[in-house]
Amino acid sequence: MNTVKFEPAWMPKTETHDVDKYTIKKMVIDGKMYEVYSNVGLTIYVTNQCNSDCSFCMNKFEENFLCCKEIVDDAEYLERLEYILKLLLPIKPSIMITGGEPTKSRRLPAVIKLVHKYGYKLRSFSTNGTGLLSVIDGKMILQYMYENDFLNNINISRHAISPADNYEIMKTKGDLTDQDLCEIAGYCSGHNMRVRMGCTLQQNSISNLTQMLEYYEYYQSLGIDTVIFREPVPINPKRKGYQEYQKQAVDISRIFGEIEYSPDFMYEYTLDGLYYDVKHFRYQDKLVKCYREKHTASPNIVRDLIFYADGRLVDTNWDDSSKTLLNYERRA
Repeated sequence: MNTVKFEPAWMPKTETHDVDKYTIKKMVIDGKMYEVYSNVGLTIYVTNQCNSDCSFCMNKFEENFLCCKEIVDDAEYLERLEYILKLLLPIKPSIMITGGEPTKSRRLPAVIKLVHKYGYKLRSFSTNGTGLLSVIDGKMILQYMYENDFLNNINISRHAISPADNYEIMKTKGDLTDQDLCEIAGYCSGHNMRVRMGCTLQQNSISNLTQMLEYYEYYQSLGIDTVIFREPVPINPKRKGYQEYQKQAVDISRIFGEIEYSPDFMYEYTLDGLYYDVKHFRYQDKLVKCYREKHTASPNIVRDLIFYADGRLVDTNWDDSSKTLLNYERRA
């Protein structure tokens, strides 16, 4: 996915994109041999349930999610997740946690503990933020994250500046207030945790560079100094709702051009990554990274895995196809 990231110039680098650092590993899953990138990721769906209703949510269009029937019993779900985490230990993928809305599931603390137990590194945690301050068994979700080293790349989705405009887009029940965001930012700052805003560009909200800069400055005033802007994920034109989806979509390559030719942005260098070319610019005291996705990798090599809430392990490839590597028969 093509993105633009704003962050403080002083911030330590948390991602690795250098193409020369990657190797290919081999692994047997369900009796079949697979080639896997050494920096493979595993996305864990904690739940299918969400208290938001974003029109551009990928889950509304992705076949694997649409056919996913969640394991309702927490003990059964956690047992299956632990099996998958043990299975993947030889390749040790980095972990992305998502949903649905993961912070609204009571099983989330146990998921966090399992990931930490087996020594996996968290790549990102995707949330609308509404449950980060929630208390389960006497502890905030943020505290569980801190105690289990979930310190970086906590992504809070917000797609507008004003709460009212954001609600029109996300329709979130129990949405965050600015005071909530300040409290989350304060906790993270005091515990050496990195939280960032994630904004999907839409024609009816944030759609150009000027608005992106306003968005960045607004959330920086609330204590969150890193923002990622994304274009909507391409979907199958045959999907119901495709025309409306495309009508709101913003082509981020146009914004790449605005940045590249603006005198306010100073080009520094380009990093040749396995998945992306990343152009680095300076804007005032900020570092701006433009990630342009590459499509040169072999579709036969596993780059990302998904653990769905129905217990399946699925591979996703460069050509937007996917295959189930391991099915799961739920208990009767």
